[in-house]
Amino acid sequence: MERIAEVLKNWVQIHLRELKTGKSPHVSFITSRIISHPTSYGLLKDLSVAEIIKLSYVVFFMFEGDDYNTAKSKADQMQIIEVVEVGDIKYKVMECDECYGDGTVECQQCDGEGEIDCYECGGTGESGEDDCEYCNGTGKVTCDDCEGNKDTYCEYCDGDGEVESSYDEVVEFSTTYWGIYEPRFVSVMKEKKDNPKINTDFYSDADSEGTFGDLTIIASQSTDEMDREDFERIYGNYEVGDSFVHEITPFDKWSLKDKVFIRGAGSPNAMTRL
Repeated sequence: MERIAEVLKNWVQIHLRELKTGKSPHVSFITSRIISHPTSYGLLKDLSVAEIIKLSYVVFFMFEGDDYNTAKSKADQMQIIEVVEVGDIKYKVMECDECYGDGTVECQQCDGEGEIDCYECGGTGESGEDDCEYCNGTGKVTCDDCEGNKDTYCEYCDGDGEVESSYDEVVEFSTTYWGIYEPRFVSVMKEKKDNPKINTDFYSDADSEGTFGDLTIIASQSTDEMDREDFERIYGNYEVGDSFVHEITPFDKWSLKDKVFIRGAGSPNAMTRL
């Protein structure tokens, strides 16, 4: 593995001019470079995604000046920081009780028949000794309310089939998982996890503390939602726009590490997702 790390470091070195920063490459850049070309990726084809991520950290630390053994030791200490961001808090949308989610109800004027008694003949079909011309002697005409469709739109939900609860709320939130080694930054994140009073605006705090080059998004989950009562029971009471550290887990013990796959190989941005 040491030889592979050396070869990959040299491969990334060739592409450093793409950074245009004059600084050592970050983990996401390293990963994107080593998986974006058949030559370098050929060295990784038998490795799991988790092993590739750790190897990217090894190469990162080697760029920082560490020898292979020191770099590997640091990579083995990598932590995953789970950051949750509250997107919106809104009333829960429920199935309409009146139409059972259909958006339509049986027409009350015709009782779902689509027709009503003729106005001209009172439903007899006759006009004197002749057939009623208005209903052609049938005694029935198309219902005005449903226009013969037998159903009308549900006024309770305006035809949507759904209504907002007047008391139940849901929280929309997203989750990102950051890989980090630097002990000082890990300690800052642990302090934020243990103290909700300072556990907001994660991204600004991350920038102010400095990302040390090894902070990168390992994975992200799209917006999800949860009943507010359940959300507060699991995460605590937060407001819209709050970002907070929920868990900090060693990478090797992270339950999702084998469910991550790499995407966007040509981009130095978020490199993996669930």
